[in-house]
Amino acid sequence: MSFRTRNVNLGSTQQVSDQAIDTFKKFGFMKPNRFEIVINGAMNGPRPTKQVQFHVKEITLPDRSLRTVANSNVYGPMHDIVQGQTYGSLNATFYLSTDMTEKLYFEEWQKTTFNPFTFDLNYYNEYVGSLEIYTLDEKDVRKHGVKVEEAFPDTIGTVALSQDTSTAVGTLSVGFKYRYFRTIGFEEKRRQGPPFGR
Repeated sequence: MSFRTRNVNLGSTQQVSDQAIDTFKKFGFMKPNRFEIVINGAMNGPRPTKQVQFHVKEITLPDRSLRTVANSNVYGPMHDIVQGQTYGSLNATFYLSTDMTEKLYFEEWQKTTFNPFTFDLNYYNEYVGSLEIYTLDEKDVRKHGVKVEEAFPDTIGTVALSQDTSTAVGTLSVGFKYRYFRTIGFEEKRRQGPPFGR
């Protein structure tokens, strides 16, 4: 084939510019500031109030990576095969009310992991809960949802105090550990096995 002739093997474009614009207008874009969370705390822990859930400033949707190893049992170039899944960190920031209800809630949730008097550790199923994260459209309709399973707050950040920030609103960062997440409506909850612990 001559380099000066059109390569017919490339085919035609899938979507012209006008069609792409029409598609964006029809379905819209996800806007990062349109979201809400639902906190389902530990079984033996405090119940989350709407105040805590509504005071979320920002949160990240969890990420998932595939753990791979090289498959060397092939002739020719090697390739990777999947060995398992790895789930990333989950972090959130909350606005603080004057009585720091938000900070107190996550501290009490943390205390469900151990006995505050003897420091003995509690059973796993006694301190894990779940988080639901939803993205919303302009009419407050949920468009996408993720449920973070077997979660607990492992890190409660510091609260900065300063005389120089007279108009700033206090915030609190919280880091969560979790086992896995699932996309609501597309991934079913895993089948429950024997109960953890007792």
